Parts: sequence; C-alpha cells; structure tokens
Amino acid sequence: MTYDYKKLRTEIFTEQGVNLLLHIKSKANRSIRESGATTIGNLISNISICDDVHHAIACVEYLIERGDLKEITDPDIRCQDRVVVGG
Repeated sequence: MTYDYKKLRTEIFTEQGVNLLLHIKSKANRSIRESGATTIGNLISNISICDDVHHAIACVEYLIERGDLKEITDPDIRCQDRVVVGG
C-alpha cells in the first residue's frame, strides 16, 4: 500500500483514528517538552495501538496541518527524519 494522506486523513476521524491521534499528540508533547524537538520517526515508533505506520504518519501530518506541530526540516527528506517542534 502506498501512502495517501488524503485518503488516510478521513480515517483519523474514526474511533480508532482518534485514539491514535491522541496517543501521538501526547507523545509529541512529551518529547518536545523534554528536548525541544522530535522526529516523525520517534513519534511513529513503538505504537502498540496501530499496526499500520501509514495511519500514524497521517496523524502526524494532520497535527502539522492543524498547527499543533510545526515542521522545521525540508519535507523532501525521508519521512522518519523530518523534525517537528510545537506549533
């Protein structure tokens, strides 16, 4: 399956999607509070409530879209290496 944010974005608003979104947002807030920034790779790693990394990436992208997170690296680099800070 190839990554398609527009398709996956609609799945964020399901019960499972909201649970994943809240988990990632909490992990992002904790990581940013401790170190000032974090990578998307850190945010999507070791998530036991999600078996599809694309859904986790979509949640991070949604948080960026909403302004909860701000990406400070060039979006053309590998997804897991992209760095975000608080929005």
